[in-house]
Amino acid sequence: MPIMQTAAQKWLRDITSASRLIMPDLLARERFLSSQKWFGYRFMSPLAATLLFAKHYREGYKQYLRFNVDAELARNATGISLNVPEKPCTAFTQLWIARQKADERGLPYDLIIRFGFEFAGRRRRKNPPRPIQLFSNSNTEDAWNCEIEKYLEEHLPLVVEQLSELPQYRLEHDRGLPTQVEFREFMWTYTLSSDKPWSNRIGQQCIERRQLPLRRLLAQVERSYRRGVLTEVRHSRRHGSFEPAAQVDLPPIAFAPACLGLPASYMPASSECTNCPFAAKCGVIAASVSERMICKHGTVSPIANARLLNRREKTRERVRKHRLNKKACLVPAENRV
Repeated sequence: MPIMQTAAQKWLRDITSASRLIMPDLLARERFLSSQKWFGYRFMSPLAATLLFAKHYREGYKQYLRFNVDAELARNATGISLNVPEKPCTAFTQLWIARQKADERGLPYDLIIRFGFEFAGRRRRKNPPRPIQLFSNSNTEDAWNCEIEKYLEEHLPLVVEQLSELPQYRLEHDRGLPTQVEFREFMWTYTLSSDKPWSNRIGQQCIERRQLPLRRLLAQVERSYRRGVLTEVRHSRRHGSFEPAAQVDLPPIAFAPACLGLPASYMPASSECTNCPFAAKCGVIAASVSERMICKHGTVSPIANARLLNRREKTRERVRKHRLNKKACLVPAENRV
């Protein structure tokens, strides 16, 4: 099966599973989060991103147990499932919400999870925090925000280097997408603020990773030093440094925003959808997913429908009990059993 077809089918399975397992109000937030999350996750479906968050959480969970509880216990501990559940469940919904909280802050999952566990360890929690507990609450907000700023200064540069692995941000795949433009400006600012020699910055960003245009970055070097910088770059290349990343073909779906095709997230009149180059395609996919859900489950959102039926059933039960109690009060005292 062609890679392009396989990637598109996987995306379709992901958004169909998300529509089955997650409430529409949470799915609707993906439209906003698609442009807020860390650059490494912006071309990833929300379901795939949640499973990646779960993977990093399990690693942090085991490490927390190893250093704060018991090394033997940590060896066999899992903390959370890495599988997509068959039915809606609280644990998966909480995991989804926790991942969205990380996306709101625009931070890498592994970084914010490591910090969350370290923060909990310093406060000597009896049990490891659950995914939703990795973030601040009303009692810890000030301390949490202060500490994570320090943590980011030390650890974020290491995570930025990992962005070189994503081919969507290389110049040969530039489509002028809003995310690509924002990424380019982020890397531009990051590179200019670096204290590395100019030859290293140009070699890495323009030749090895191909994320920034050579002429634009070279123009930032003082004119009298440019020739020397290029000479150093060429010399390093001859000795094996700055090896260009391999060029890869990408299917169209590889450039899709994270919210593509989610029926609960698609809203043509919203500012996000109005300015999205994938809006028309998104509407077609969302309609297809809705049709599939209705054919299989009788509704676009089985979980929302189940909760609605459950509320109605509880309401009917309350009304029934109320009427029984009212009827009992109308019976004369001497006739009551």
